[in-house]
Amino acid sequence: MRDGRIGLLALQETHLDVGGDDTLNDRFRRLLIHNSPHPDSPTSKAGVAIVINKYTMNWEKSSCDDIIPGRAVLCTLPKKNGEMLHILAVYAPSGNSEENPGDDPDNPLQWLPHVDVLLGDLNIVESALDRIPAKTDDASAARALTAFRERFCLVDGWRLENPSTISYTFRTSKRGTANSRSRIDRIYVTAGLLDSTREWCISTPIIPTDHKMISMMLAPPDTRLLDYLKSRGSTLRKDLDALASTDRSEASNPQVLWAAFKADILAFASKLMKTKASRADRLTEILRRSTMHSTPYTMPAPTA
Repeated sequence: MRDGRIGLLALQETHLDVGGDDTLNDRFRRLLIHNSPHPDSPTSKAGVAIVINKYTMNWEKSSCDDIIPGRAVLCTLPKKNGEMLHILAVYAPSGNSEENPGDDPDNPLQWLPHVDVLLGDLNIVESALDRIPAKTDDASAARALTAFRERFCLVDGWRLENPSTISYTFRTSKRGTANSRSRIDRIYVTAGLLDSTREWCISTPIIPTDHKMISMMLAPPDTRLLDYLKSRGSTLRKDLDALASTDRSEASNPQVLWAAFKADILAFASKLMKTKASRADRLTEILRRSTMHSTPYTMPAPTA
């Protein structure tokens, strides 16, 4: 989280007992960890957690609520404009699991007031591109996910950015049988937030796991240069107005003020680009390191 400047991380299958997150919070002071254990088998079943980077997020005003213990946590974070961002992290049961709520009207997820981001292990896919070999998911689970997405206008940002790309986040590892692959780990955002996202990526974590990590950057449009232009332009106008009532000199004239204005804008833009380039370099290094730990996937040959 430090190297990648990850602000918020959702974890599934944490298998932490009650109070396990308190121990981790004492050990990792840079992070705020909220774990929702499975109520019956916390150390062997399910578990979902939210991890917040204290150095990059407004963590002191955040809150996390267990919606379905061990399965769903709602995290609320303040945005810069004063509004709140609602992030739902889930670890969905498998389609044939007895815990799968499907169309159950008493499912607590049905009563959430608002969700801006949905992320986690959904355990089902919505497109034929996202599973090999092809398989039909549980119908009630698929209907429940579709209804939930439509209620909050949630869209699959990675798929929209990569409409024909085949990439998977999970693979089985069973001996003596053909292993399957699927993109069951996904991030959904509201249609209104989609334009504020970028850098959608599926990468291999450095920590050994059978899942890959899906990530994206969520940030409001970068208006720093525009804001500086407005502020510096306003100062220039005031200086020019004041200059109209004074005598012109070599050190004080419109040409000198204009040259200083252009130099300031260029310096600010250059500093801004260096900051962005530094982040791009860090992201490139993270992707390079994750690629070193990944195993290339070869499509199986067609059978007659």
